[in-house]
Amino acid sequence: MLKRFTVLALCCVCAAPAIAEPASSNRWSGFYIGGHSGGGAGRLDGATQDLQGAVAGGHAGYNWQGANVVLGLEADYDWSDYELSVKTSLAGFKINATASHDFLTSARVRLGFADGPLMIYGTVGVAYTEIDVTLALSGPGVKSVDTQTVDLGGVIGGVGFEYALGSNFSLRGEALWFDVRPDFDFTDDGYDGYTVRGGLSYAFK
Repeated sequence: MLKRFTVLALCCVCAAPAIAEPASSNRWSGFYIGGHSGGGAGRLDGATQDLQGAVAGGHAGYNWQGANVVLGLEADYDWSDYELSVKTSLAGFKINATASHDFLTSARVRLGFADGPLMIYGTVGVAYTEIDVTLALSGPGVKSVDTQTVDLGGVIGGVGFEYALGSNFSLRGEALWFDVRPDFDFTDDGYDGYTVRGGLSYAFK
């Protein structure tokens, strides 16, 4: 009896690492949500100055992991305060031009390499935003304000890393570059820029 128990115990001890391994090697699979914040800049074609500001938002996605490779889909939404204001005078007239980028949303594919709790990834997808442009002109007998909102869509991509804190939480840092234009038409003038942000995610396990 003692011999059988000893053999059984040894089998359990030897099998334990094999049983536990799938949980750690598959730590990235499943649904997750999170929040992030950061900042960046963007430039309108033809402008000589950048729009600059901060961002904050949320993200959600799903990962599939096989060995060290992680494939995922992610969507996000950023509230932003990227702004540009230019004031000048010409022939007695005052001109004030402003542009603002208030949000950016995207849907992306992520492809990563996981080594223990660390995952390094690249990401690419489509993005959408709006630019509000205001031109104010004042002078002798003239005072006018013209505001226009332009819808812009295009591509977005970047690189990042994620570090697991236990089985549910993870920290991330990433840099994204975007190029968006009216109606996804890359022959038109558009808007391009970048965002650098850090965040915290929660995985549903």
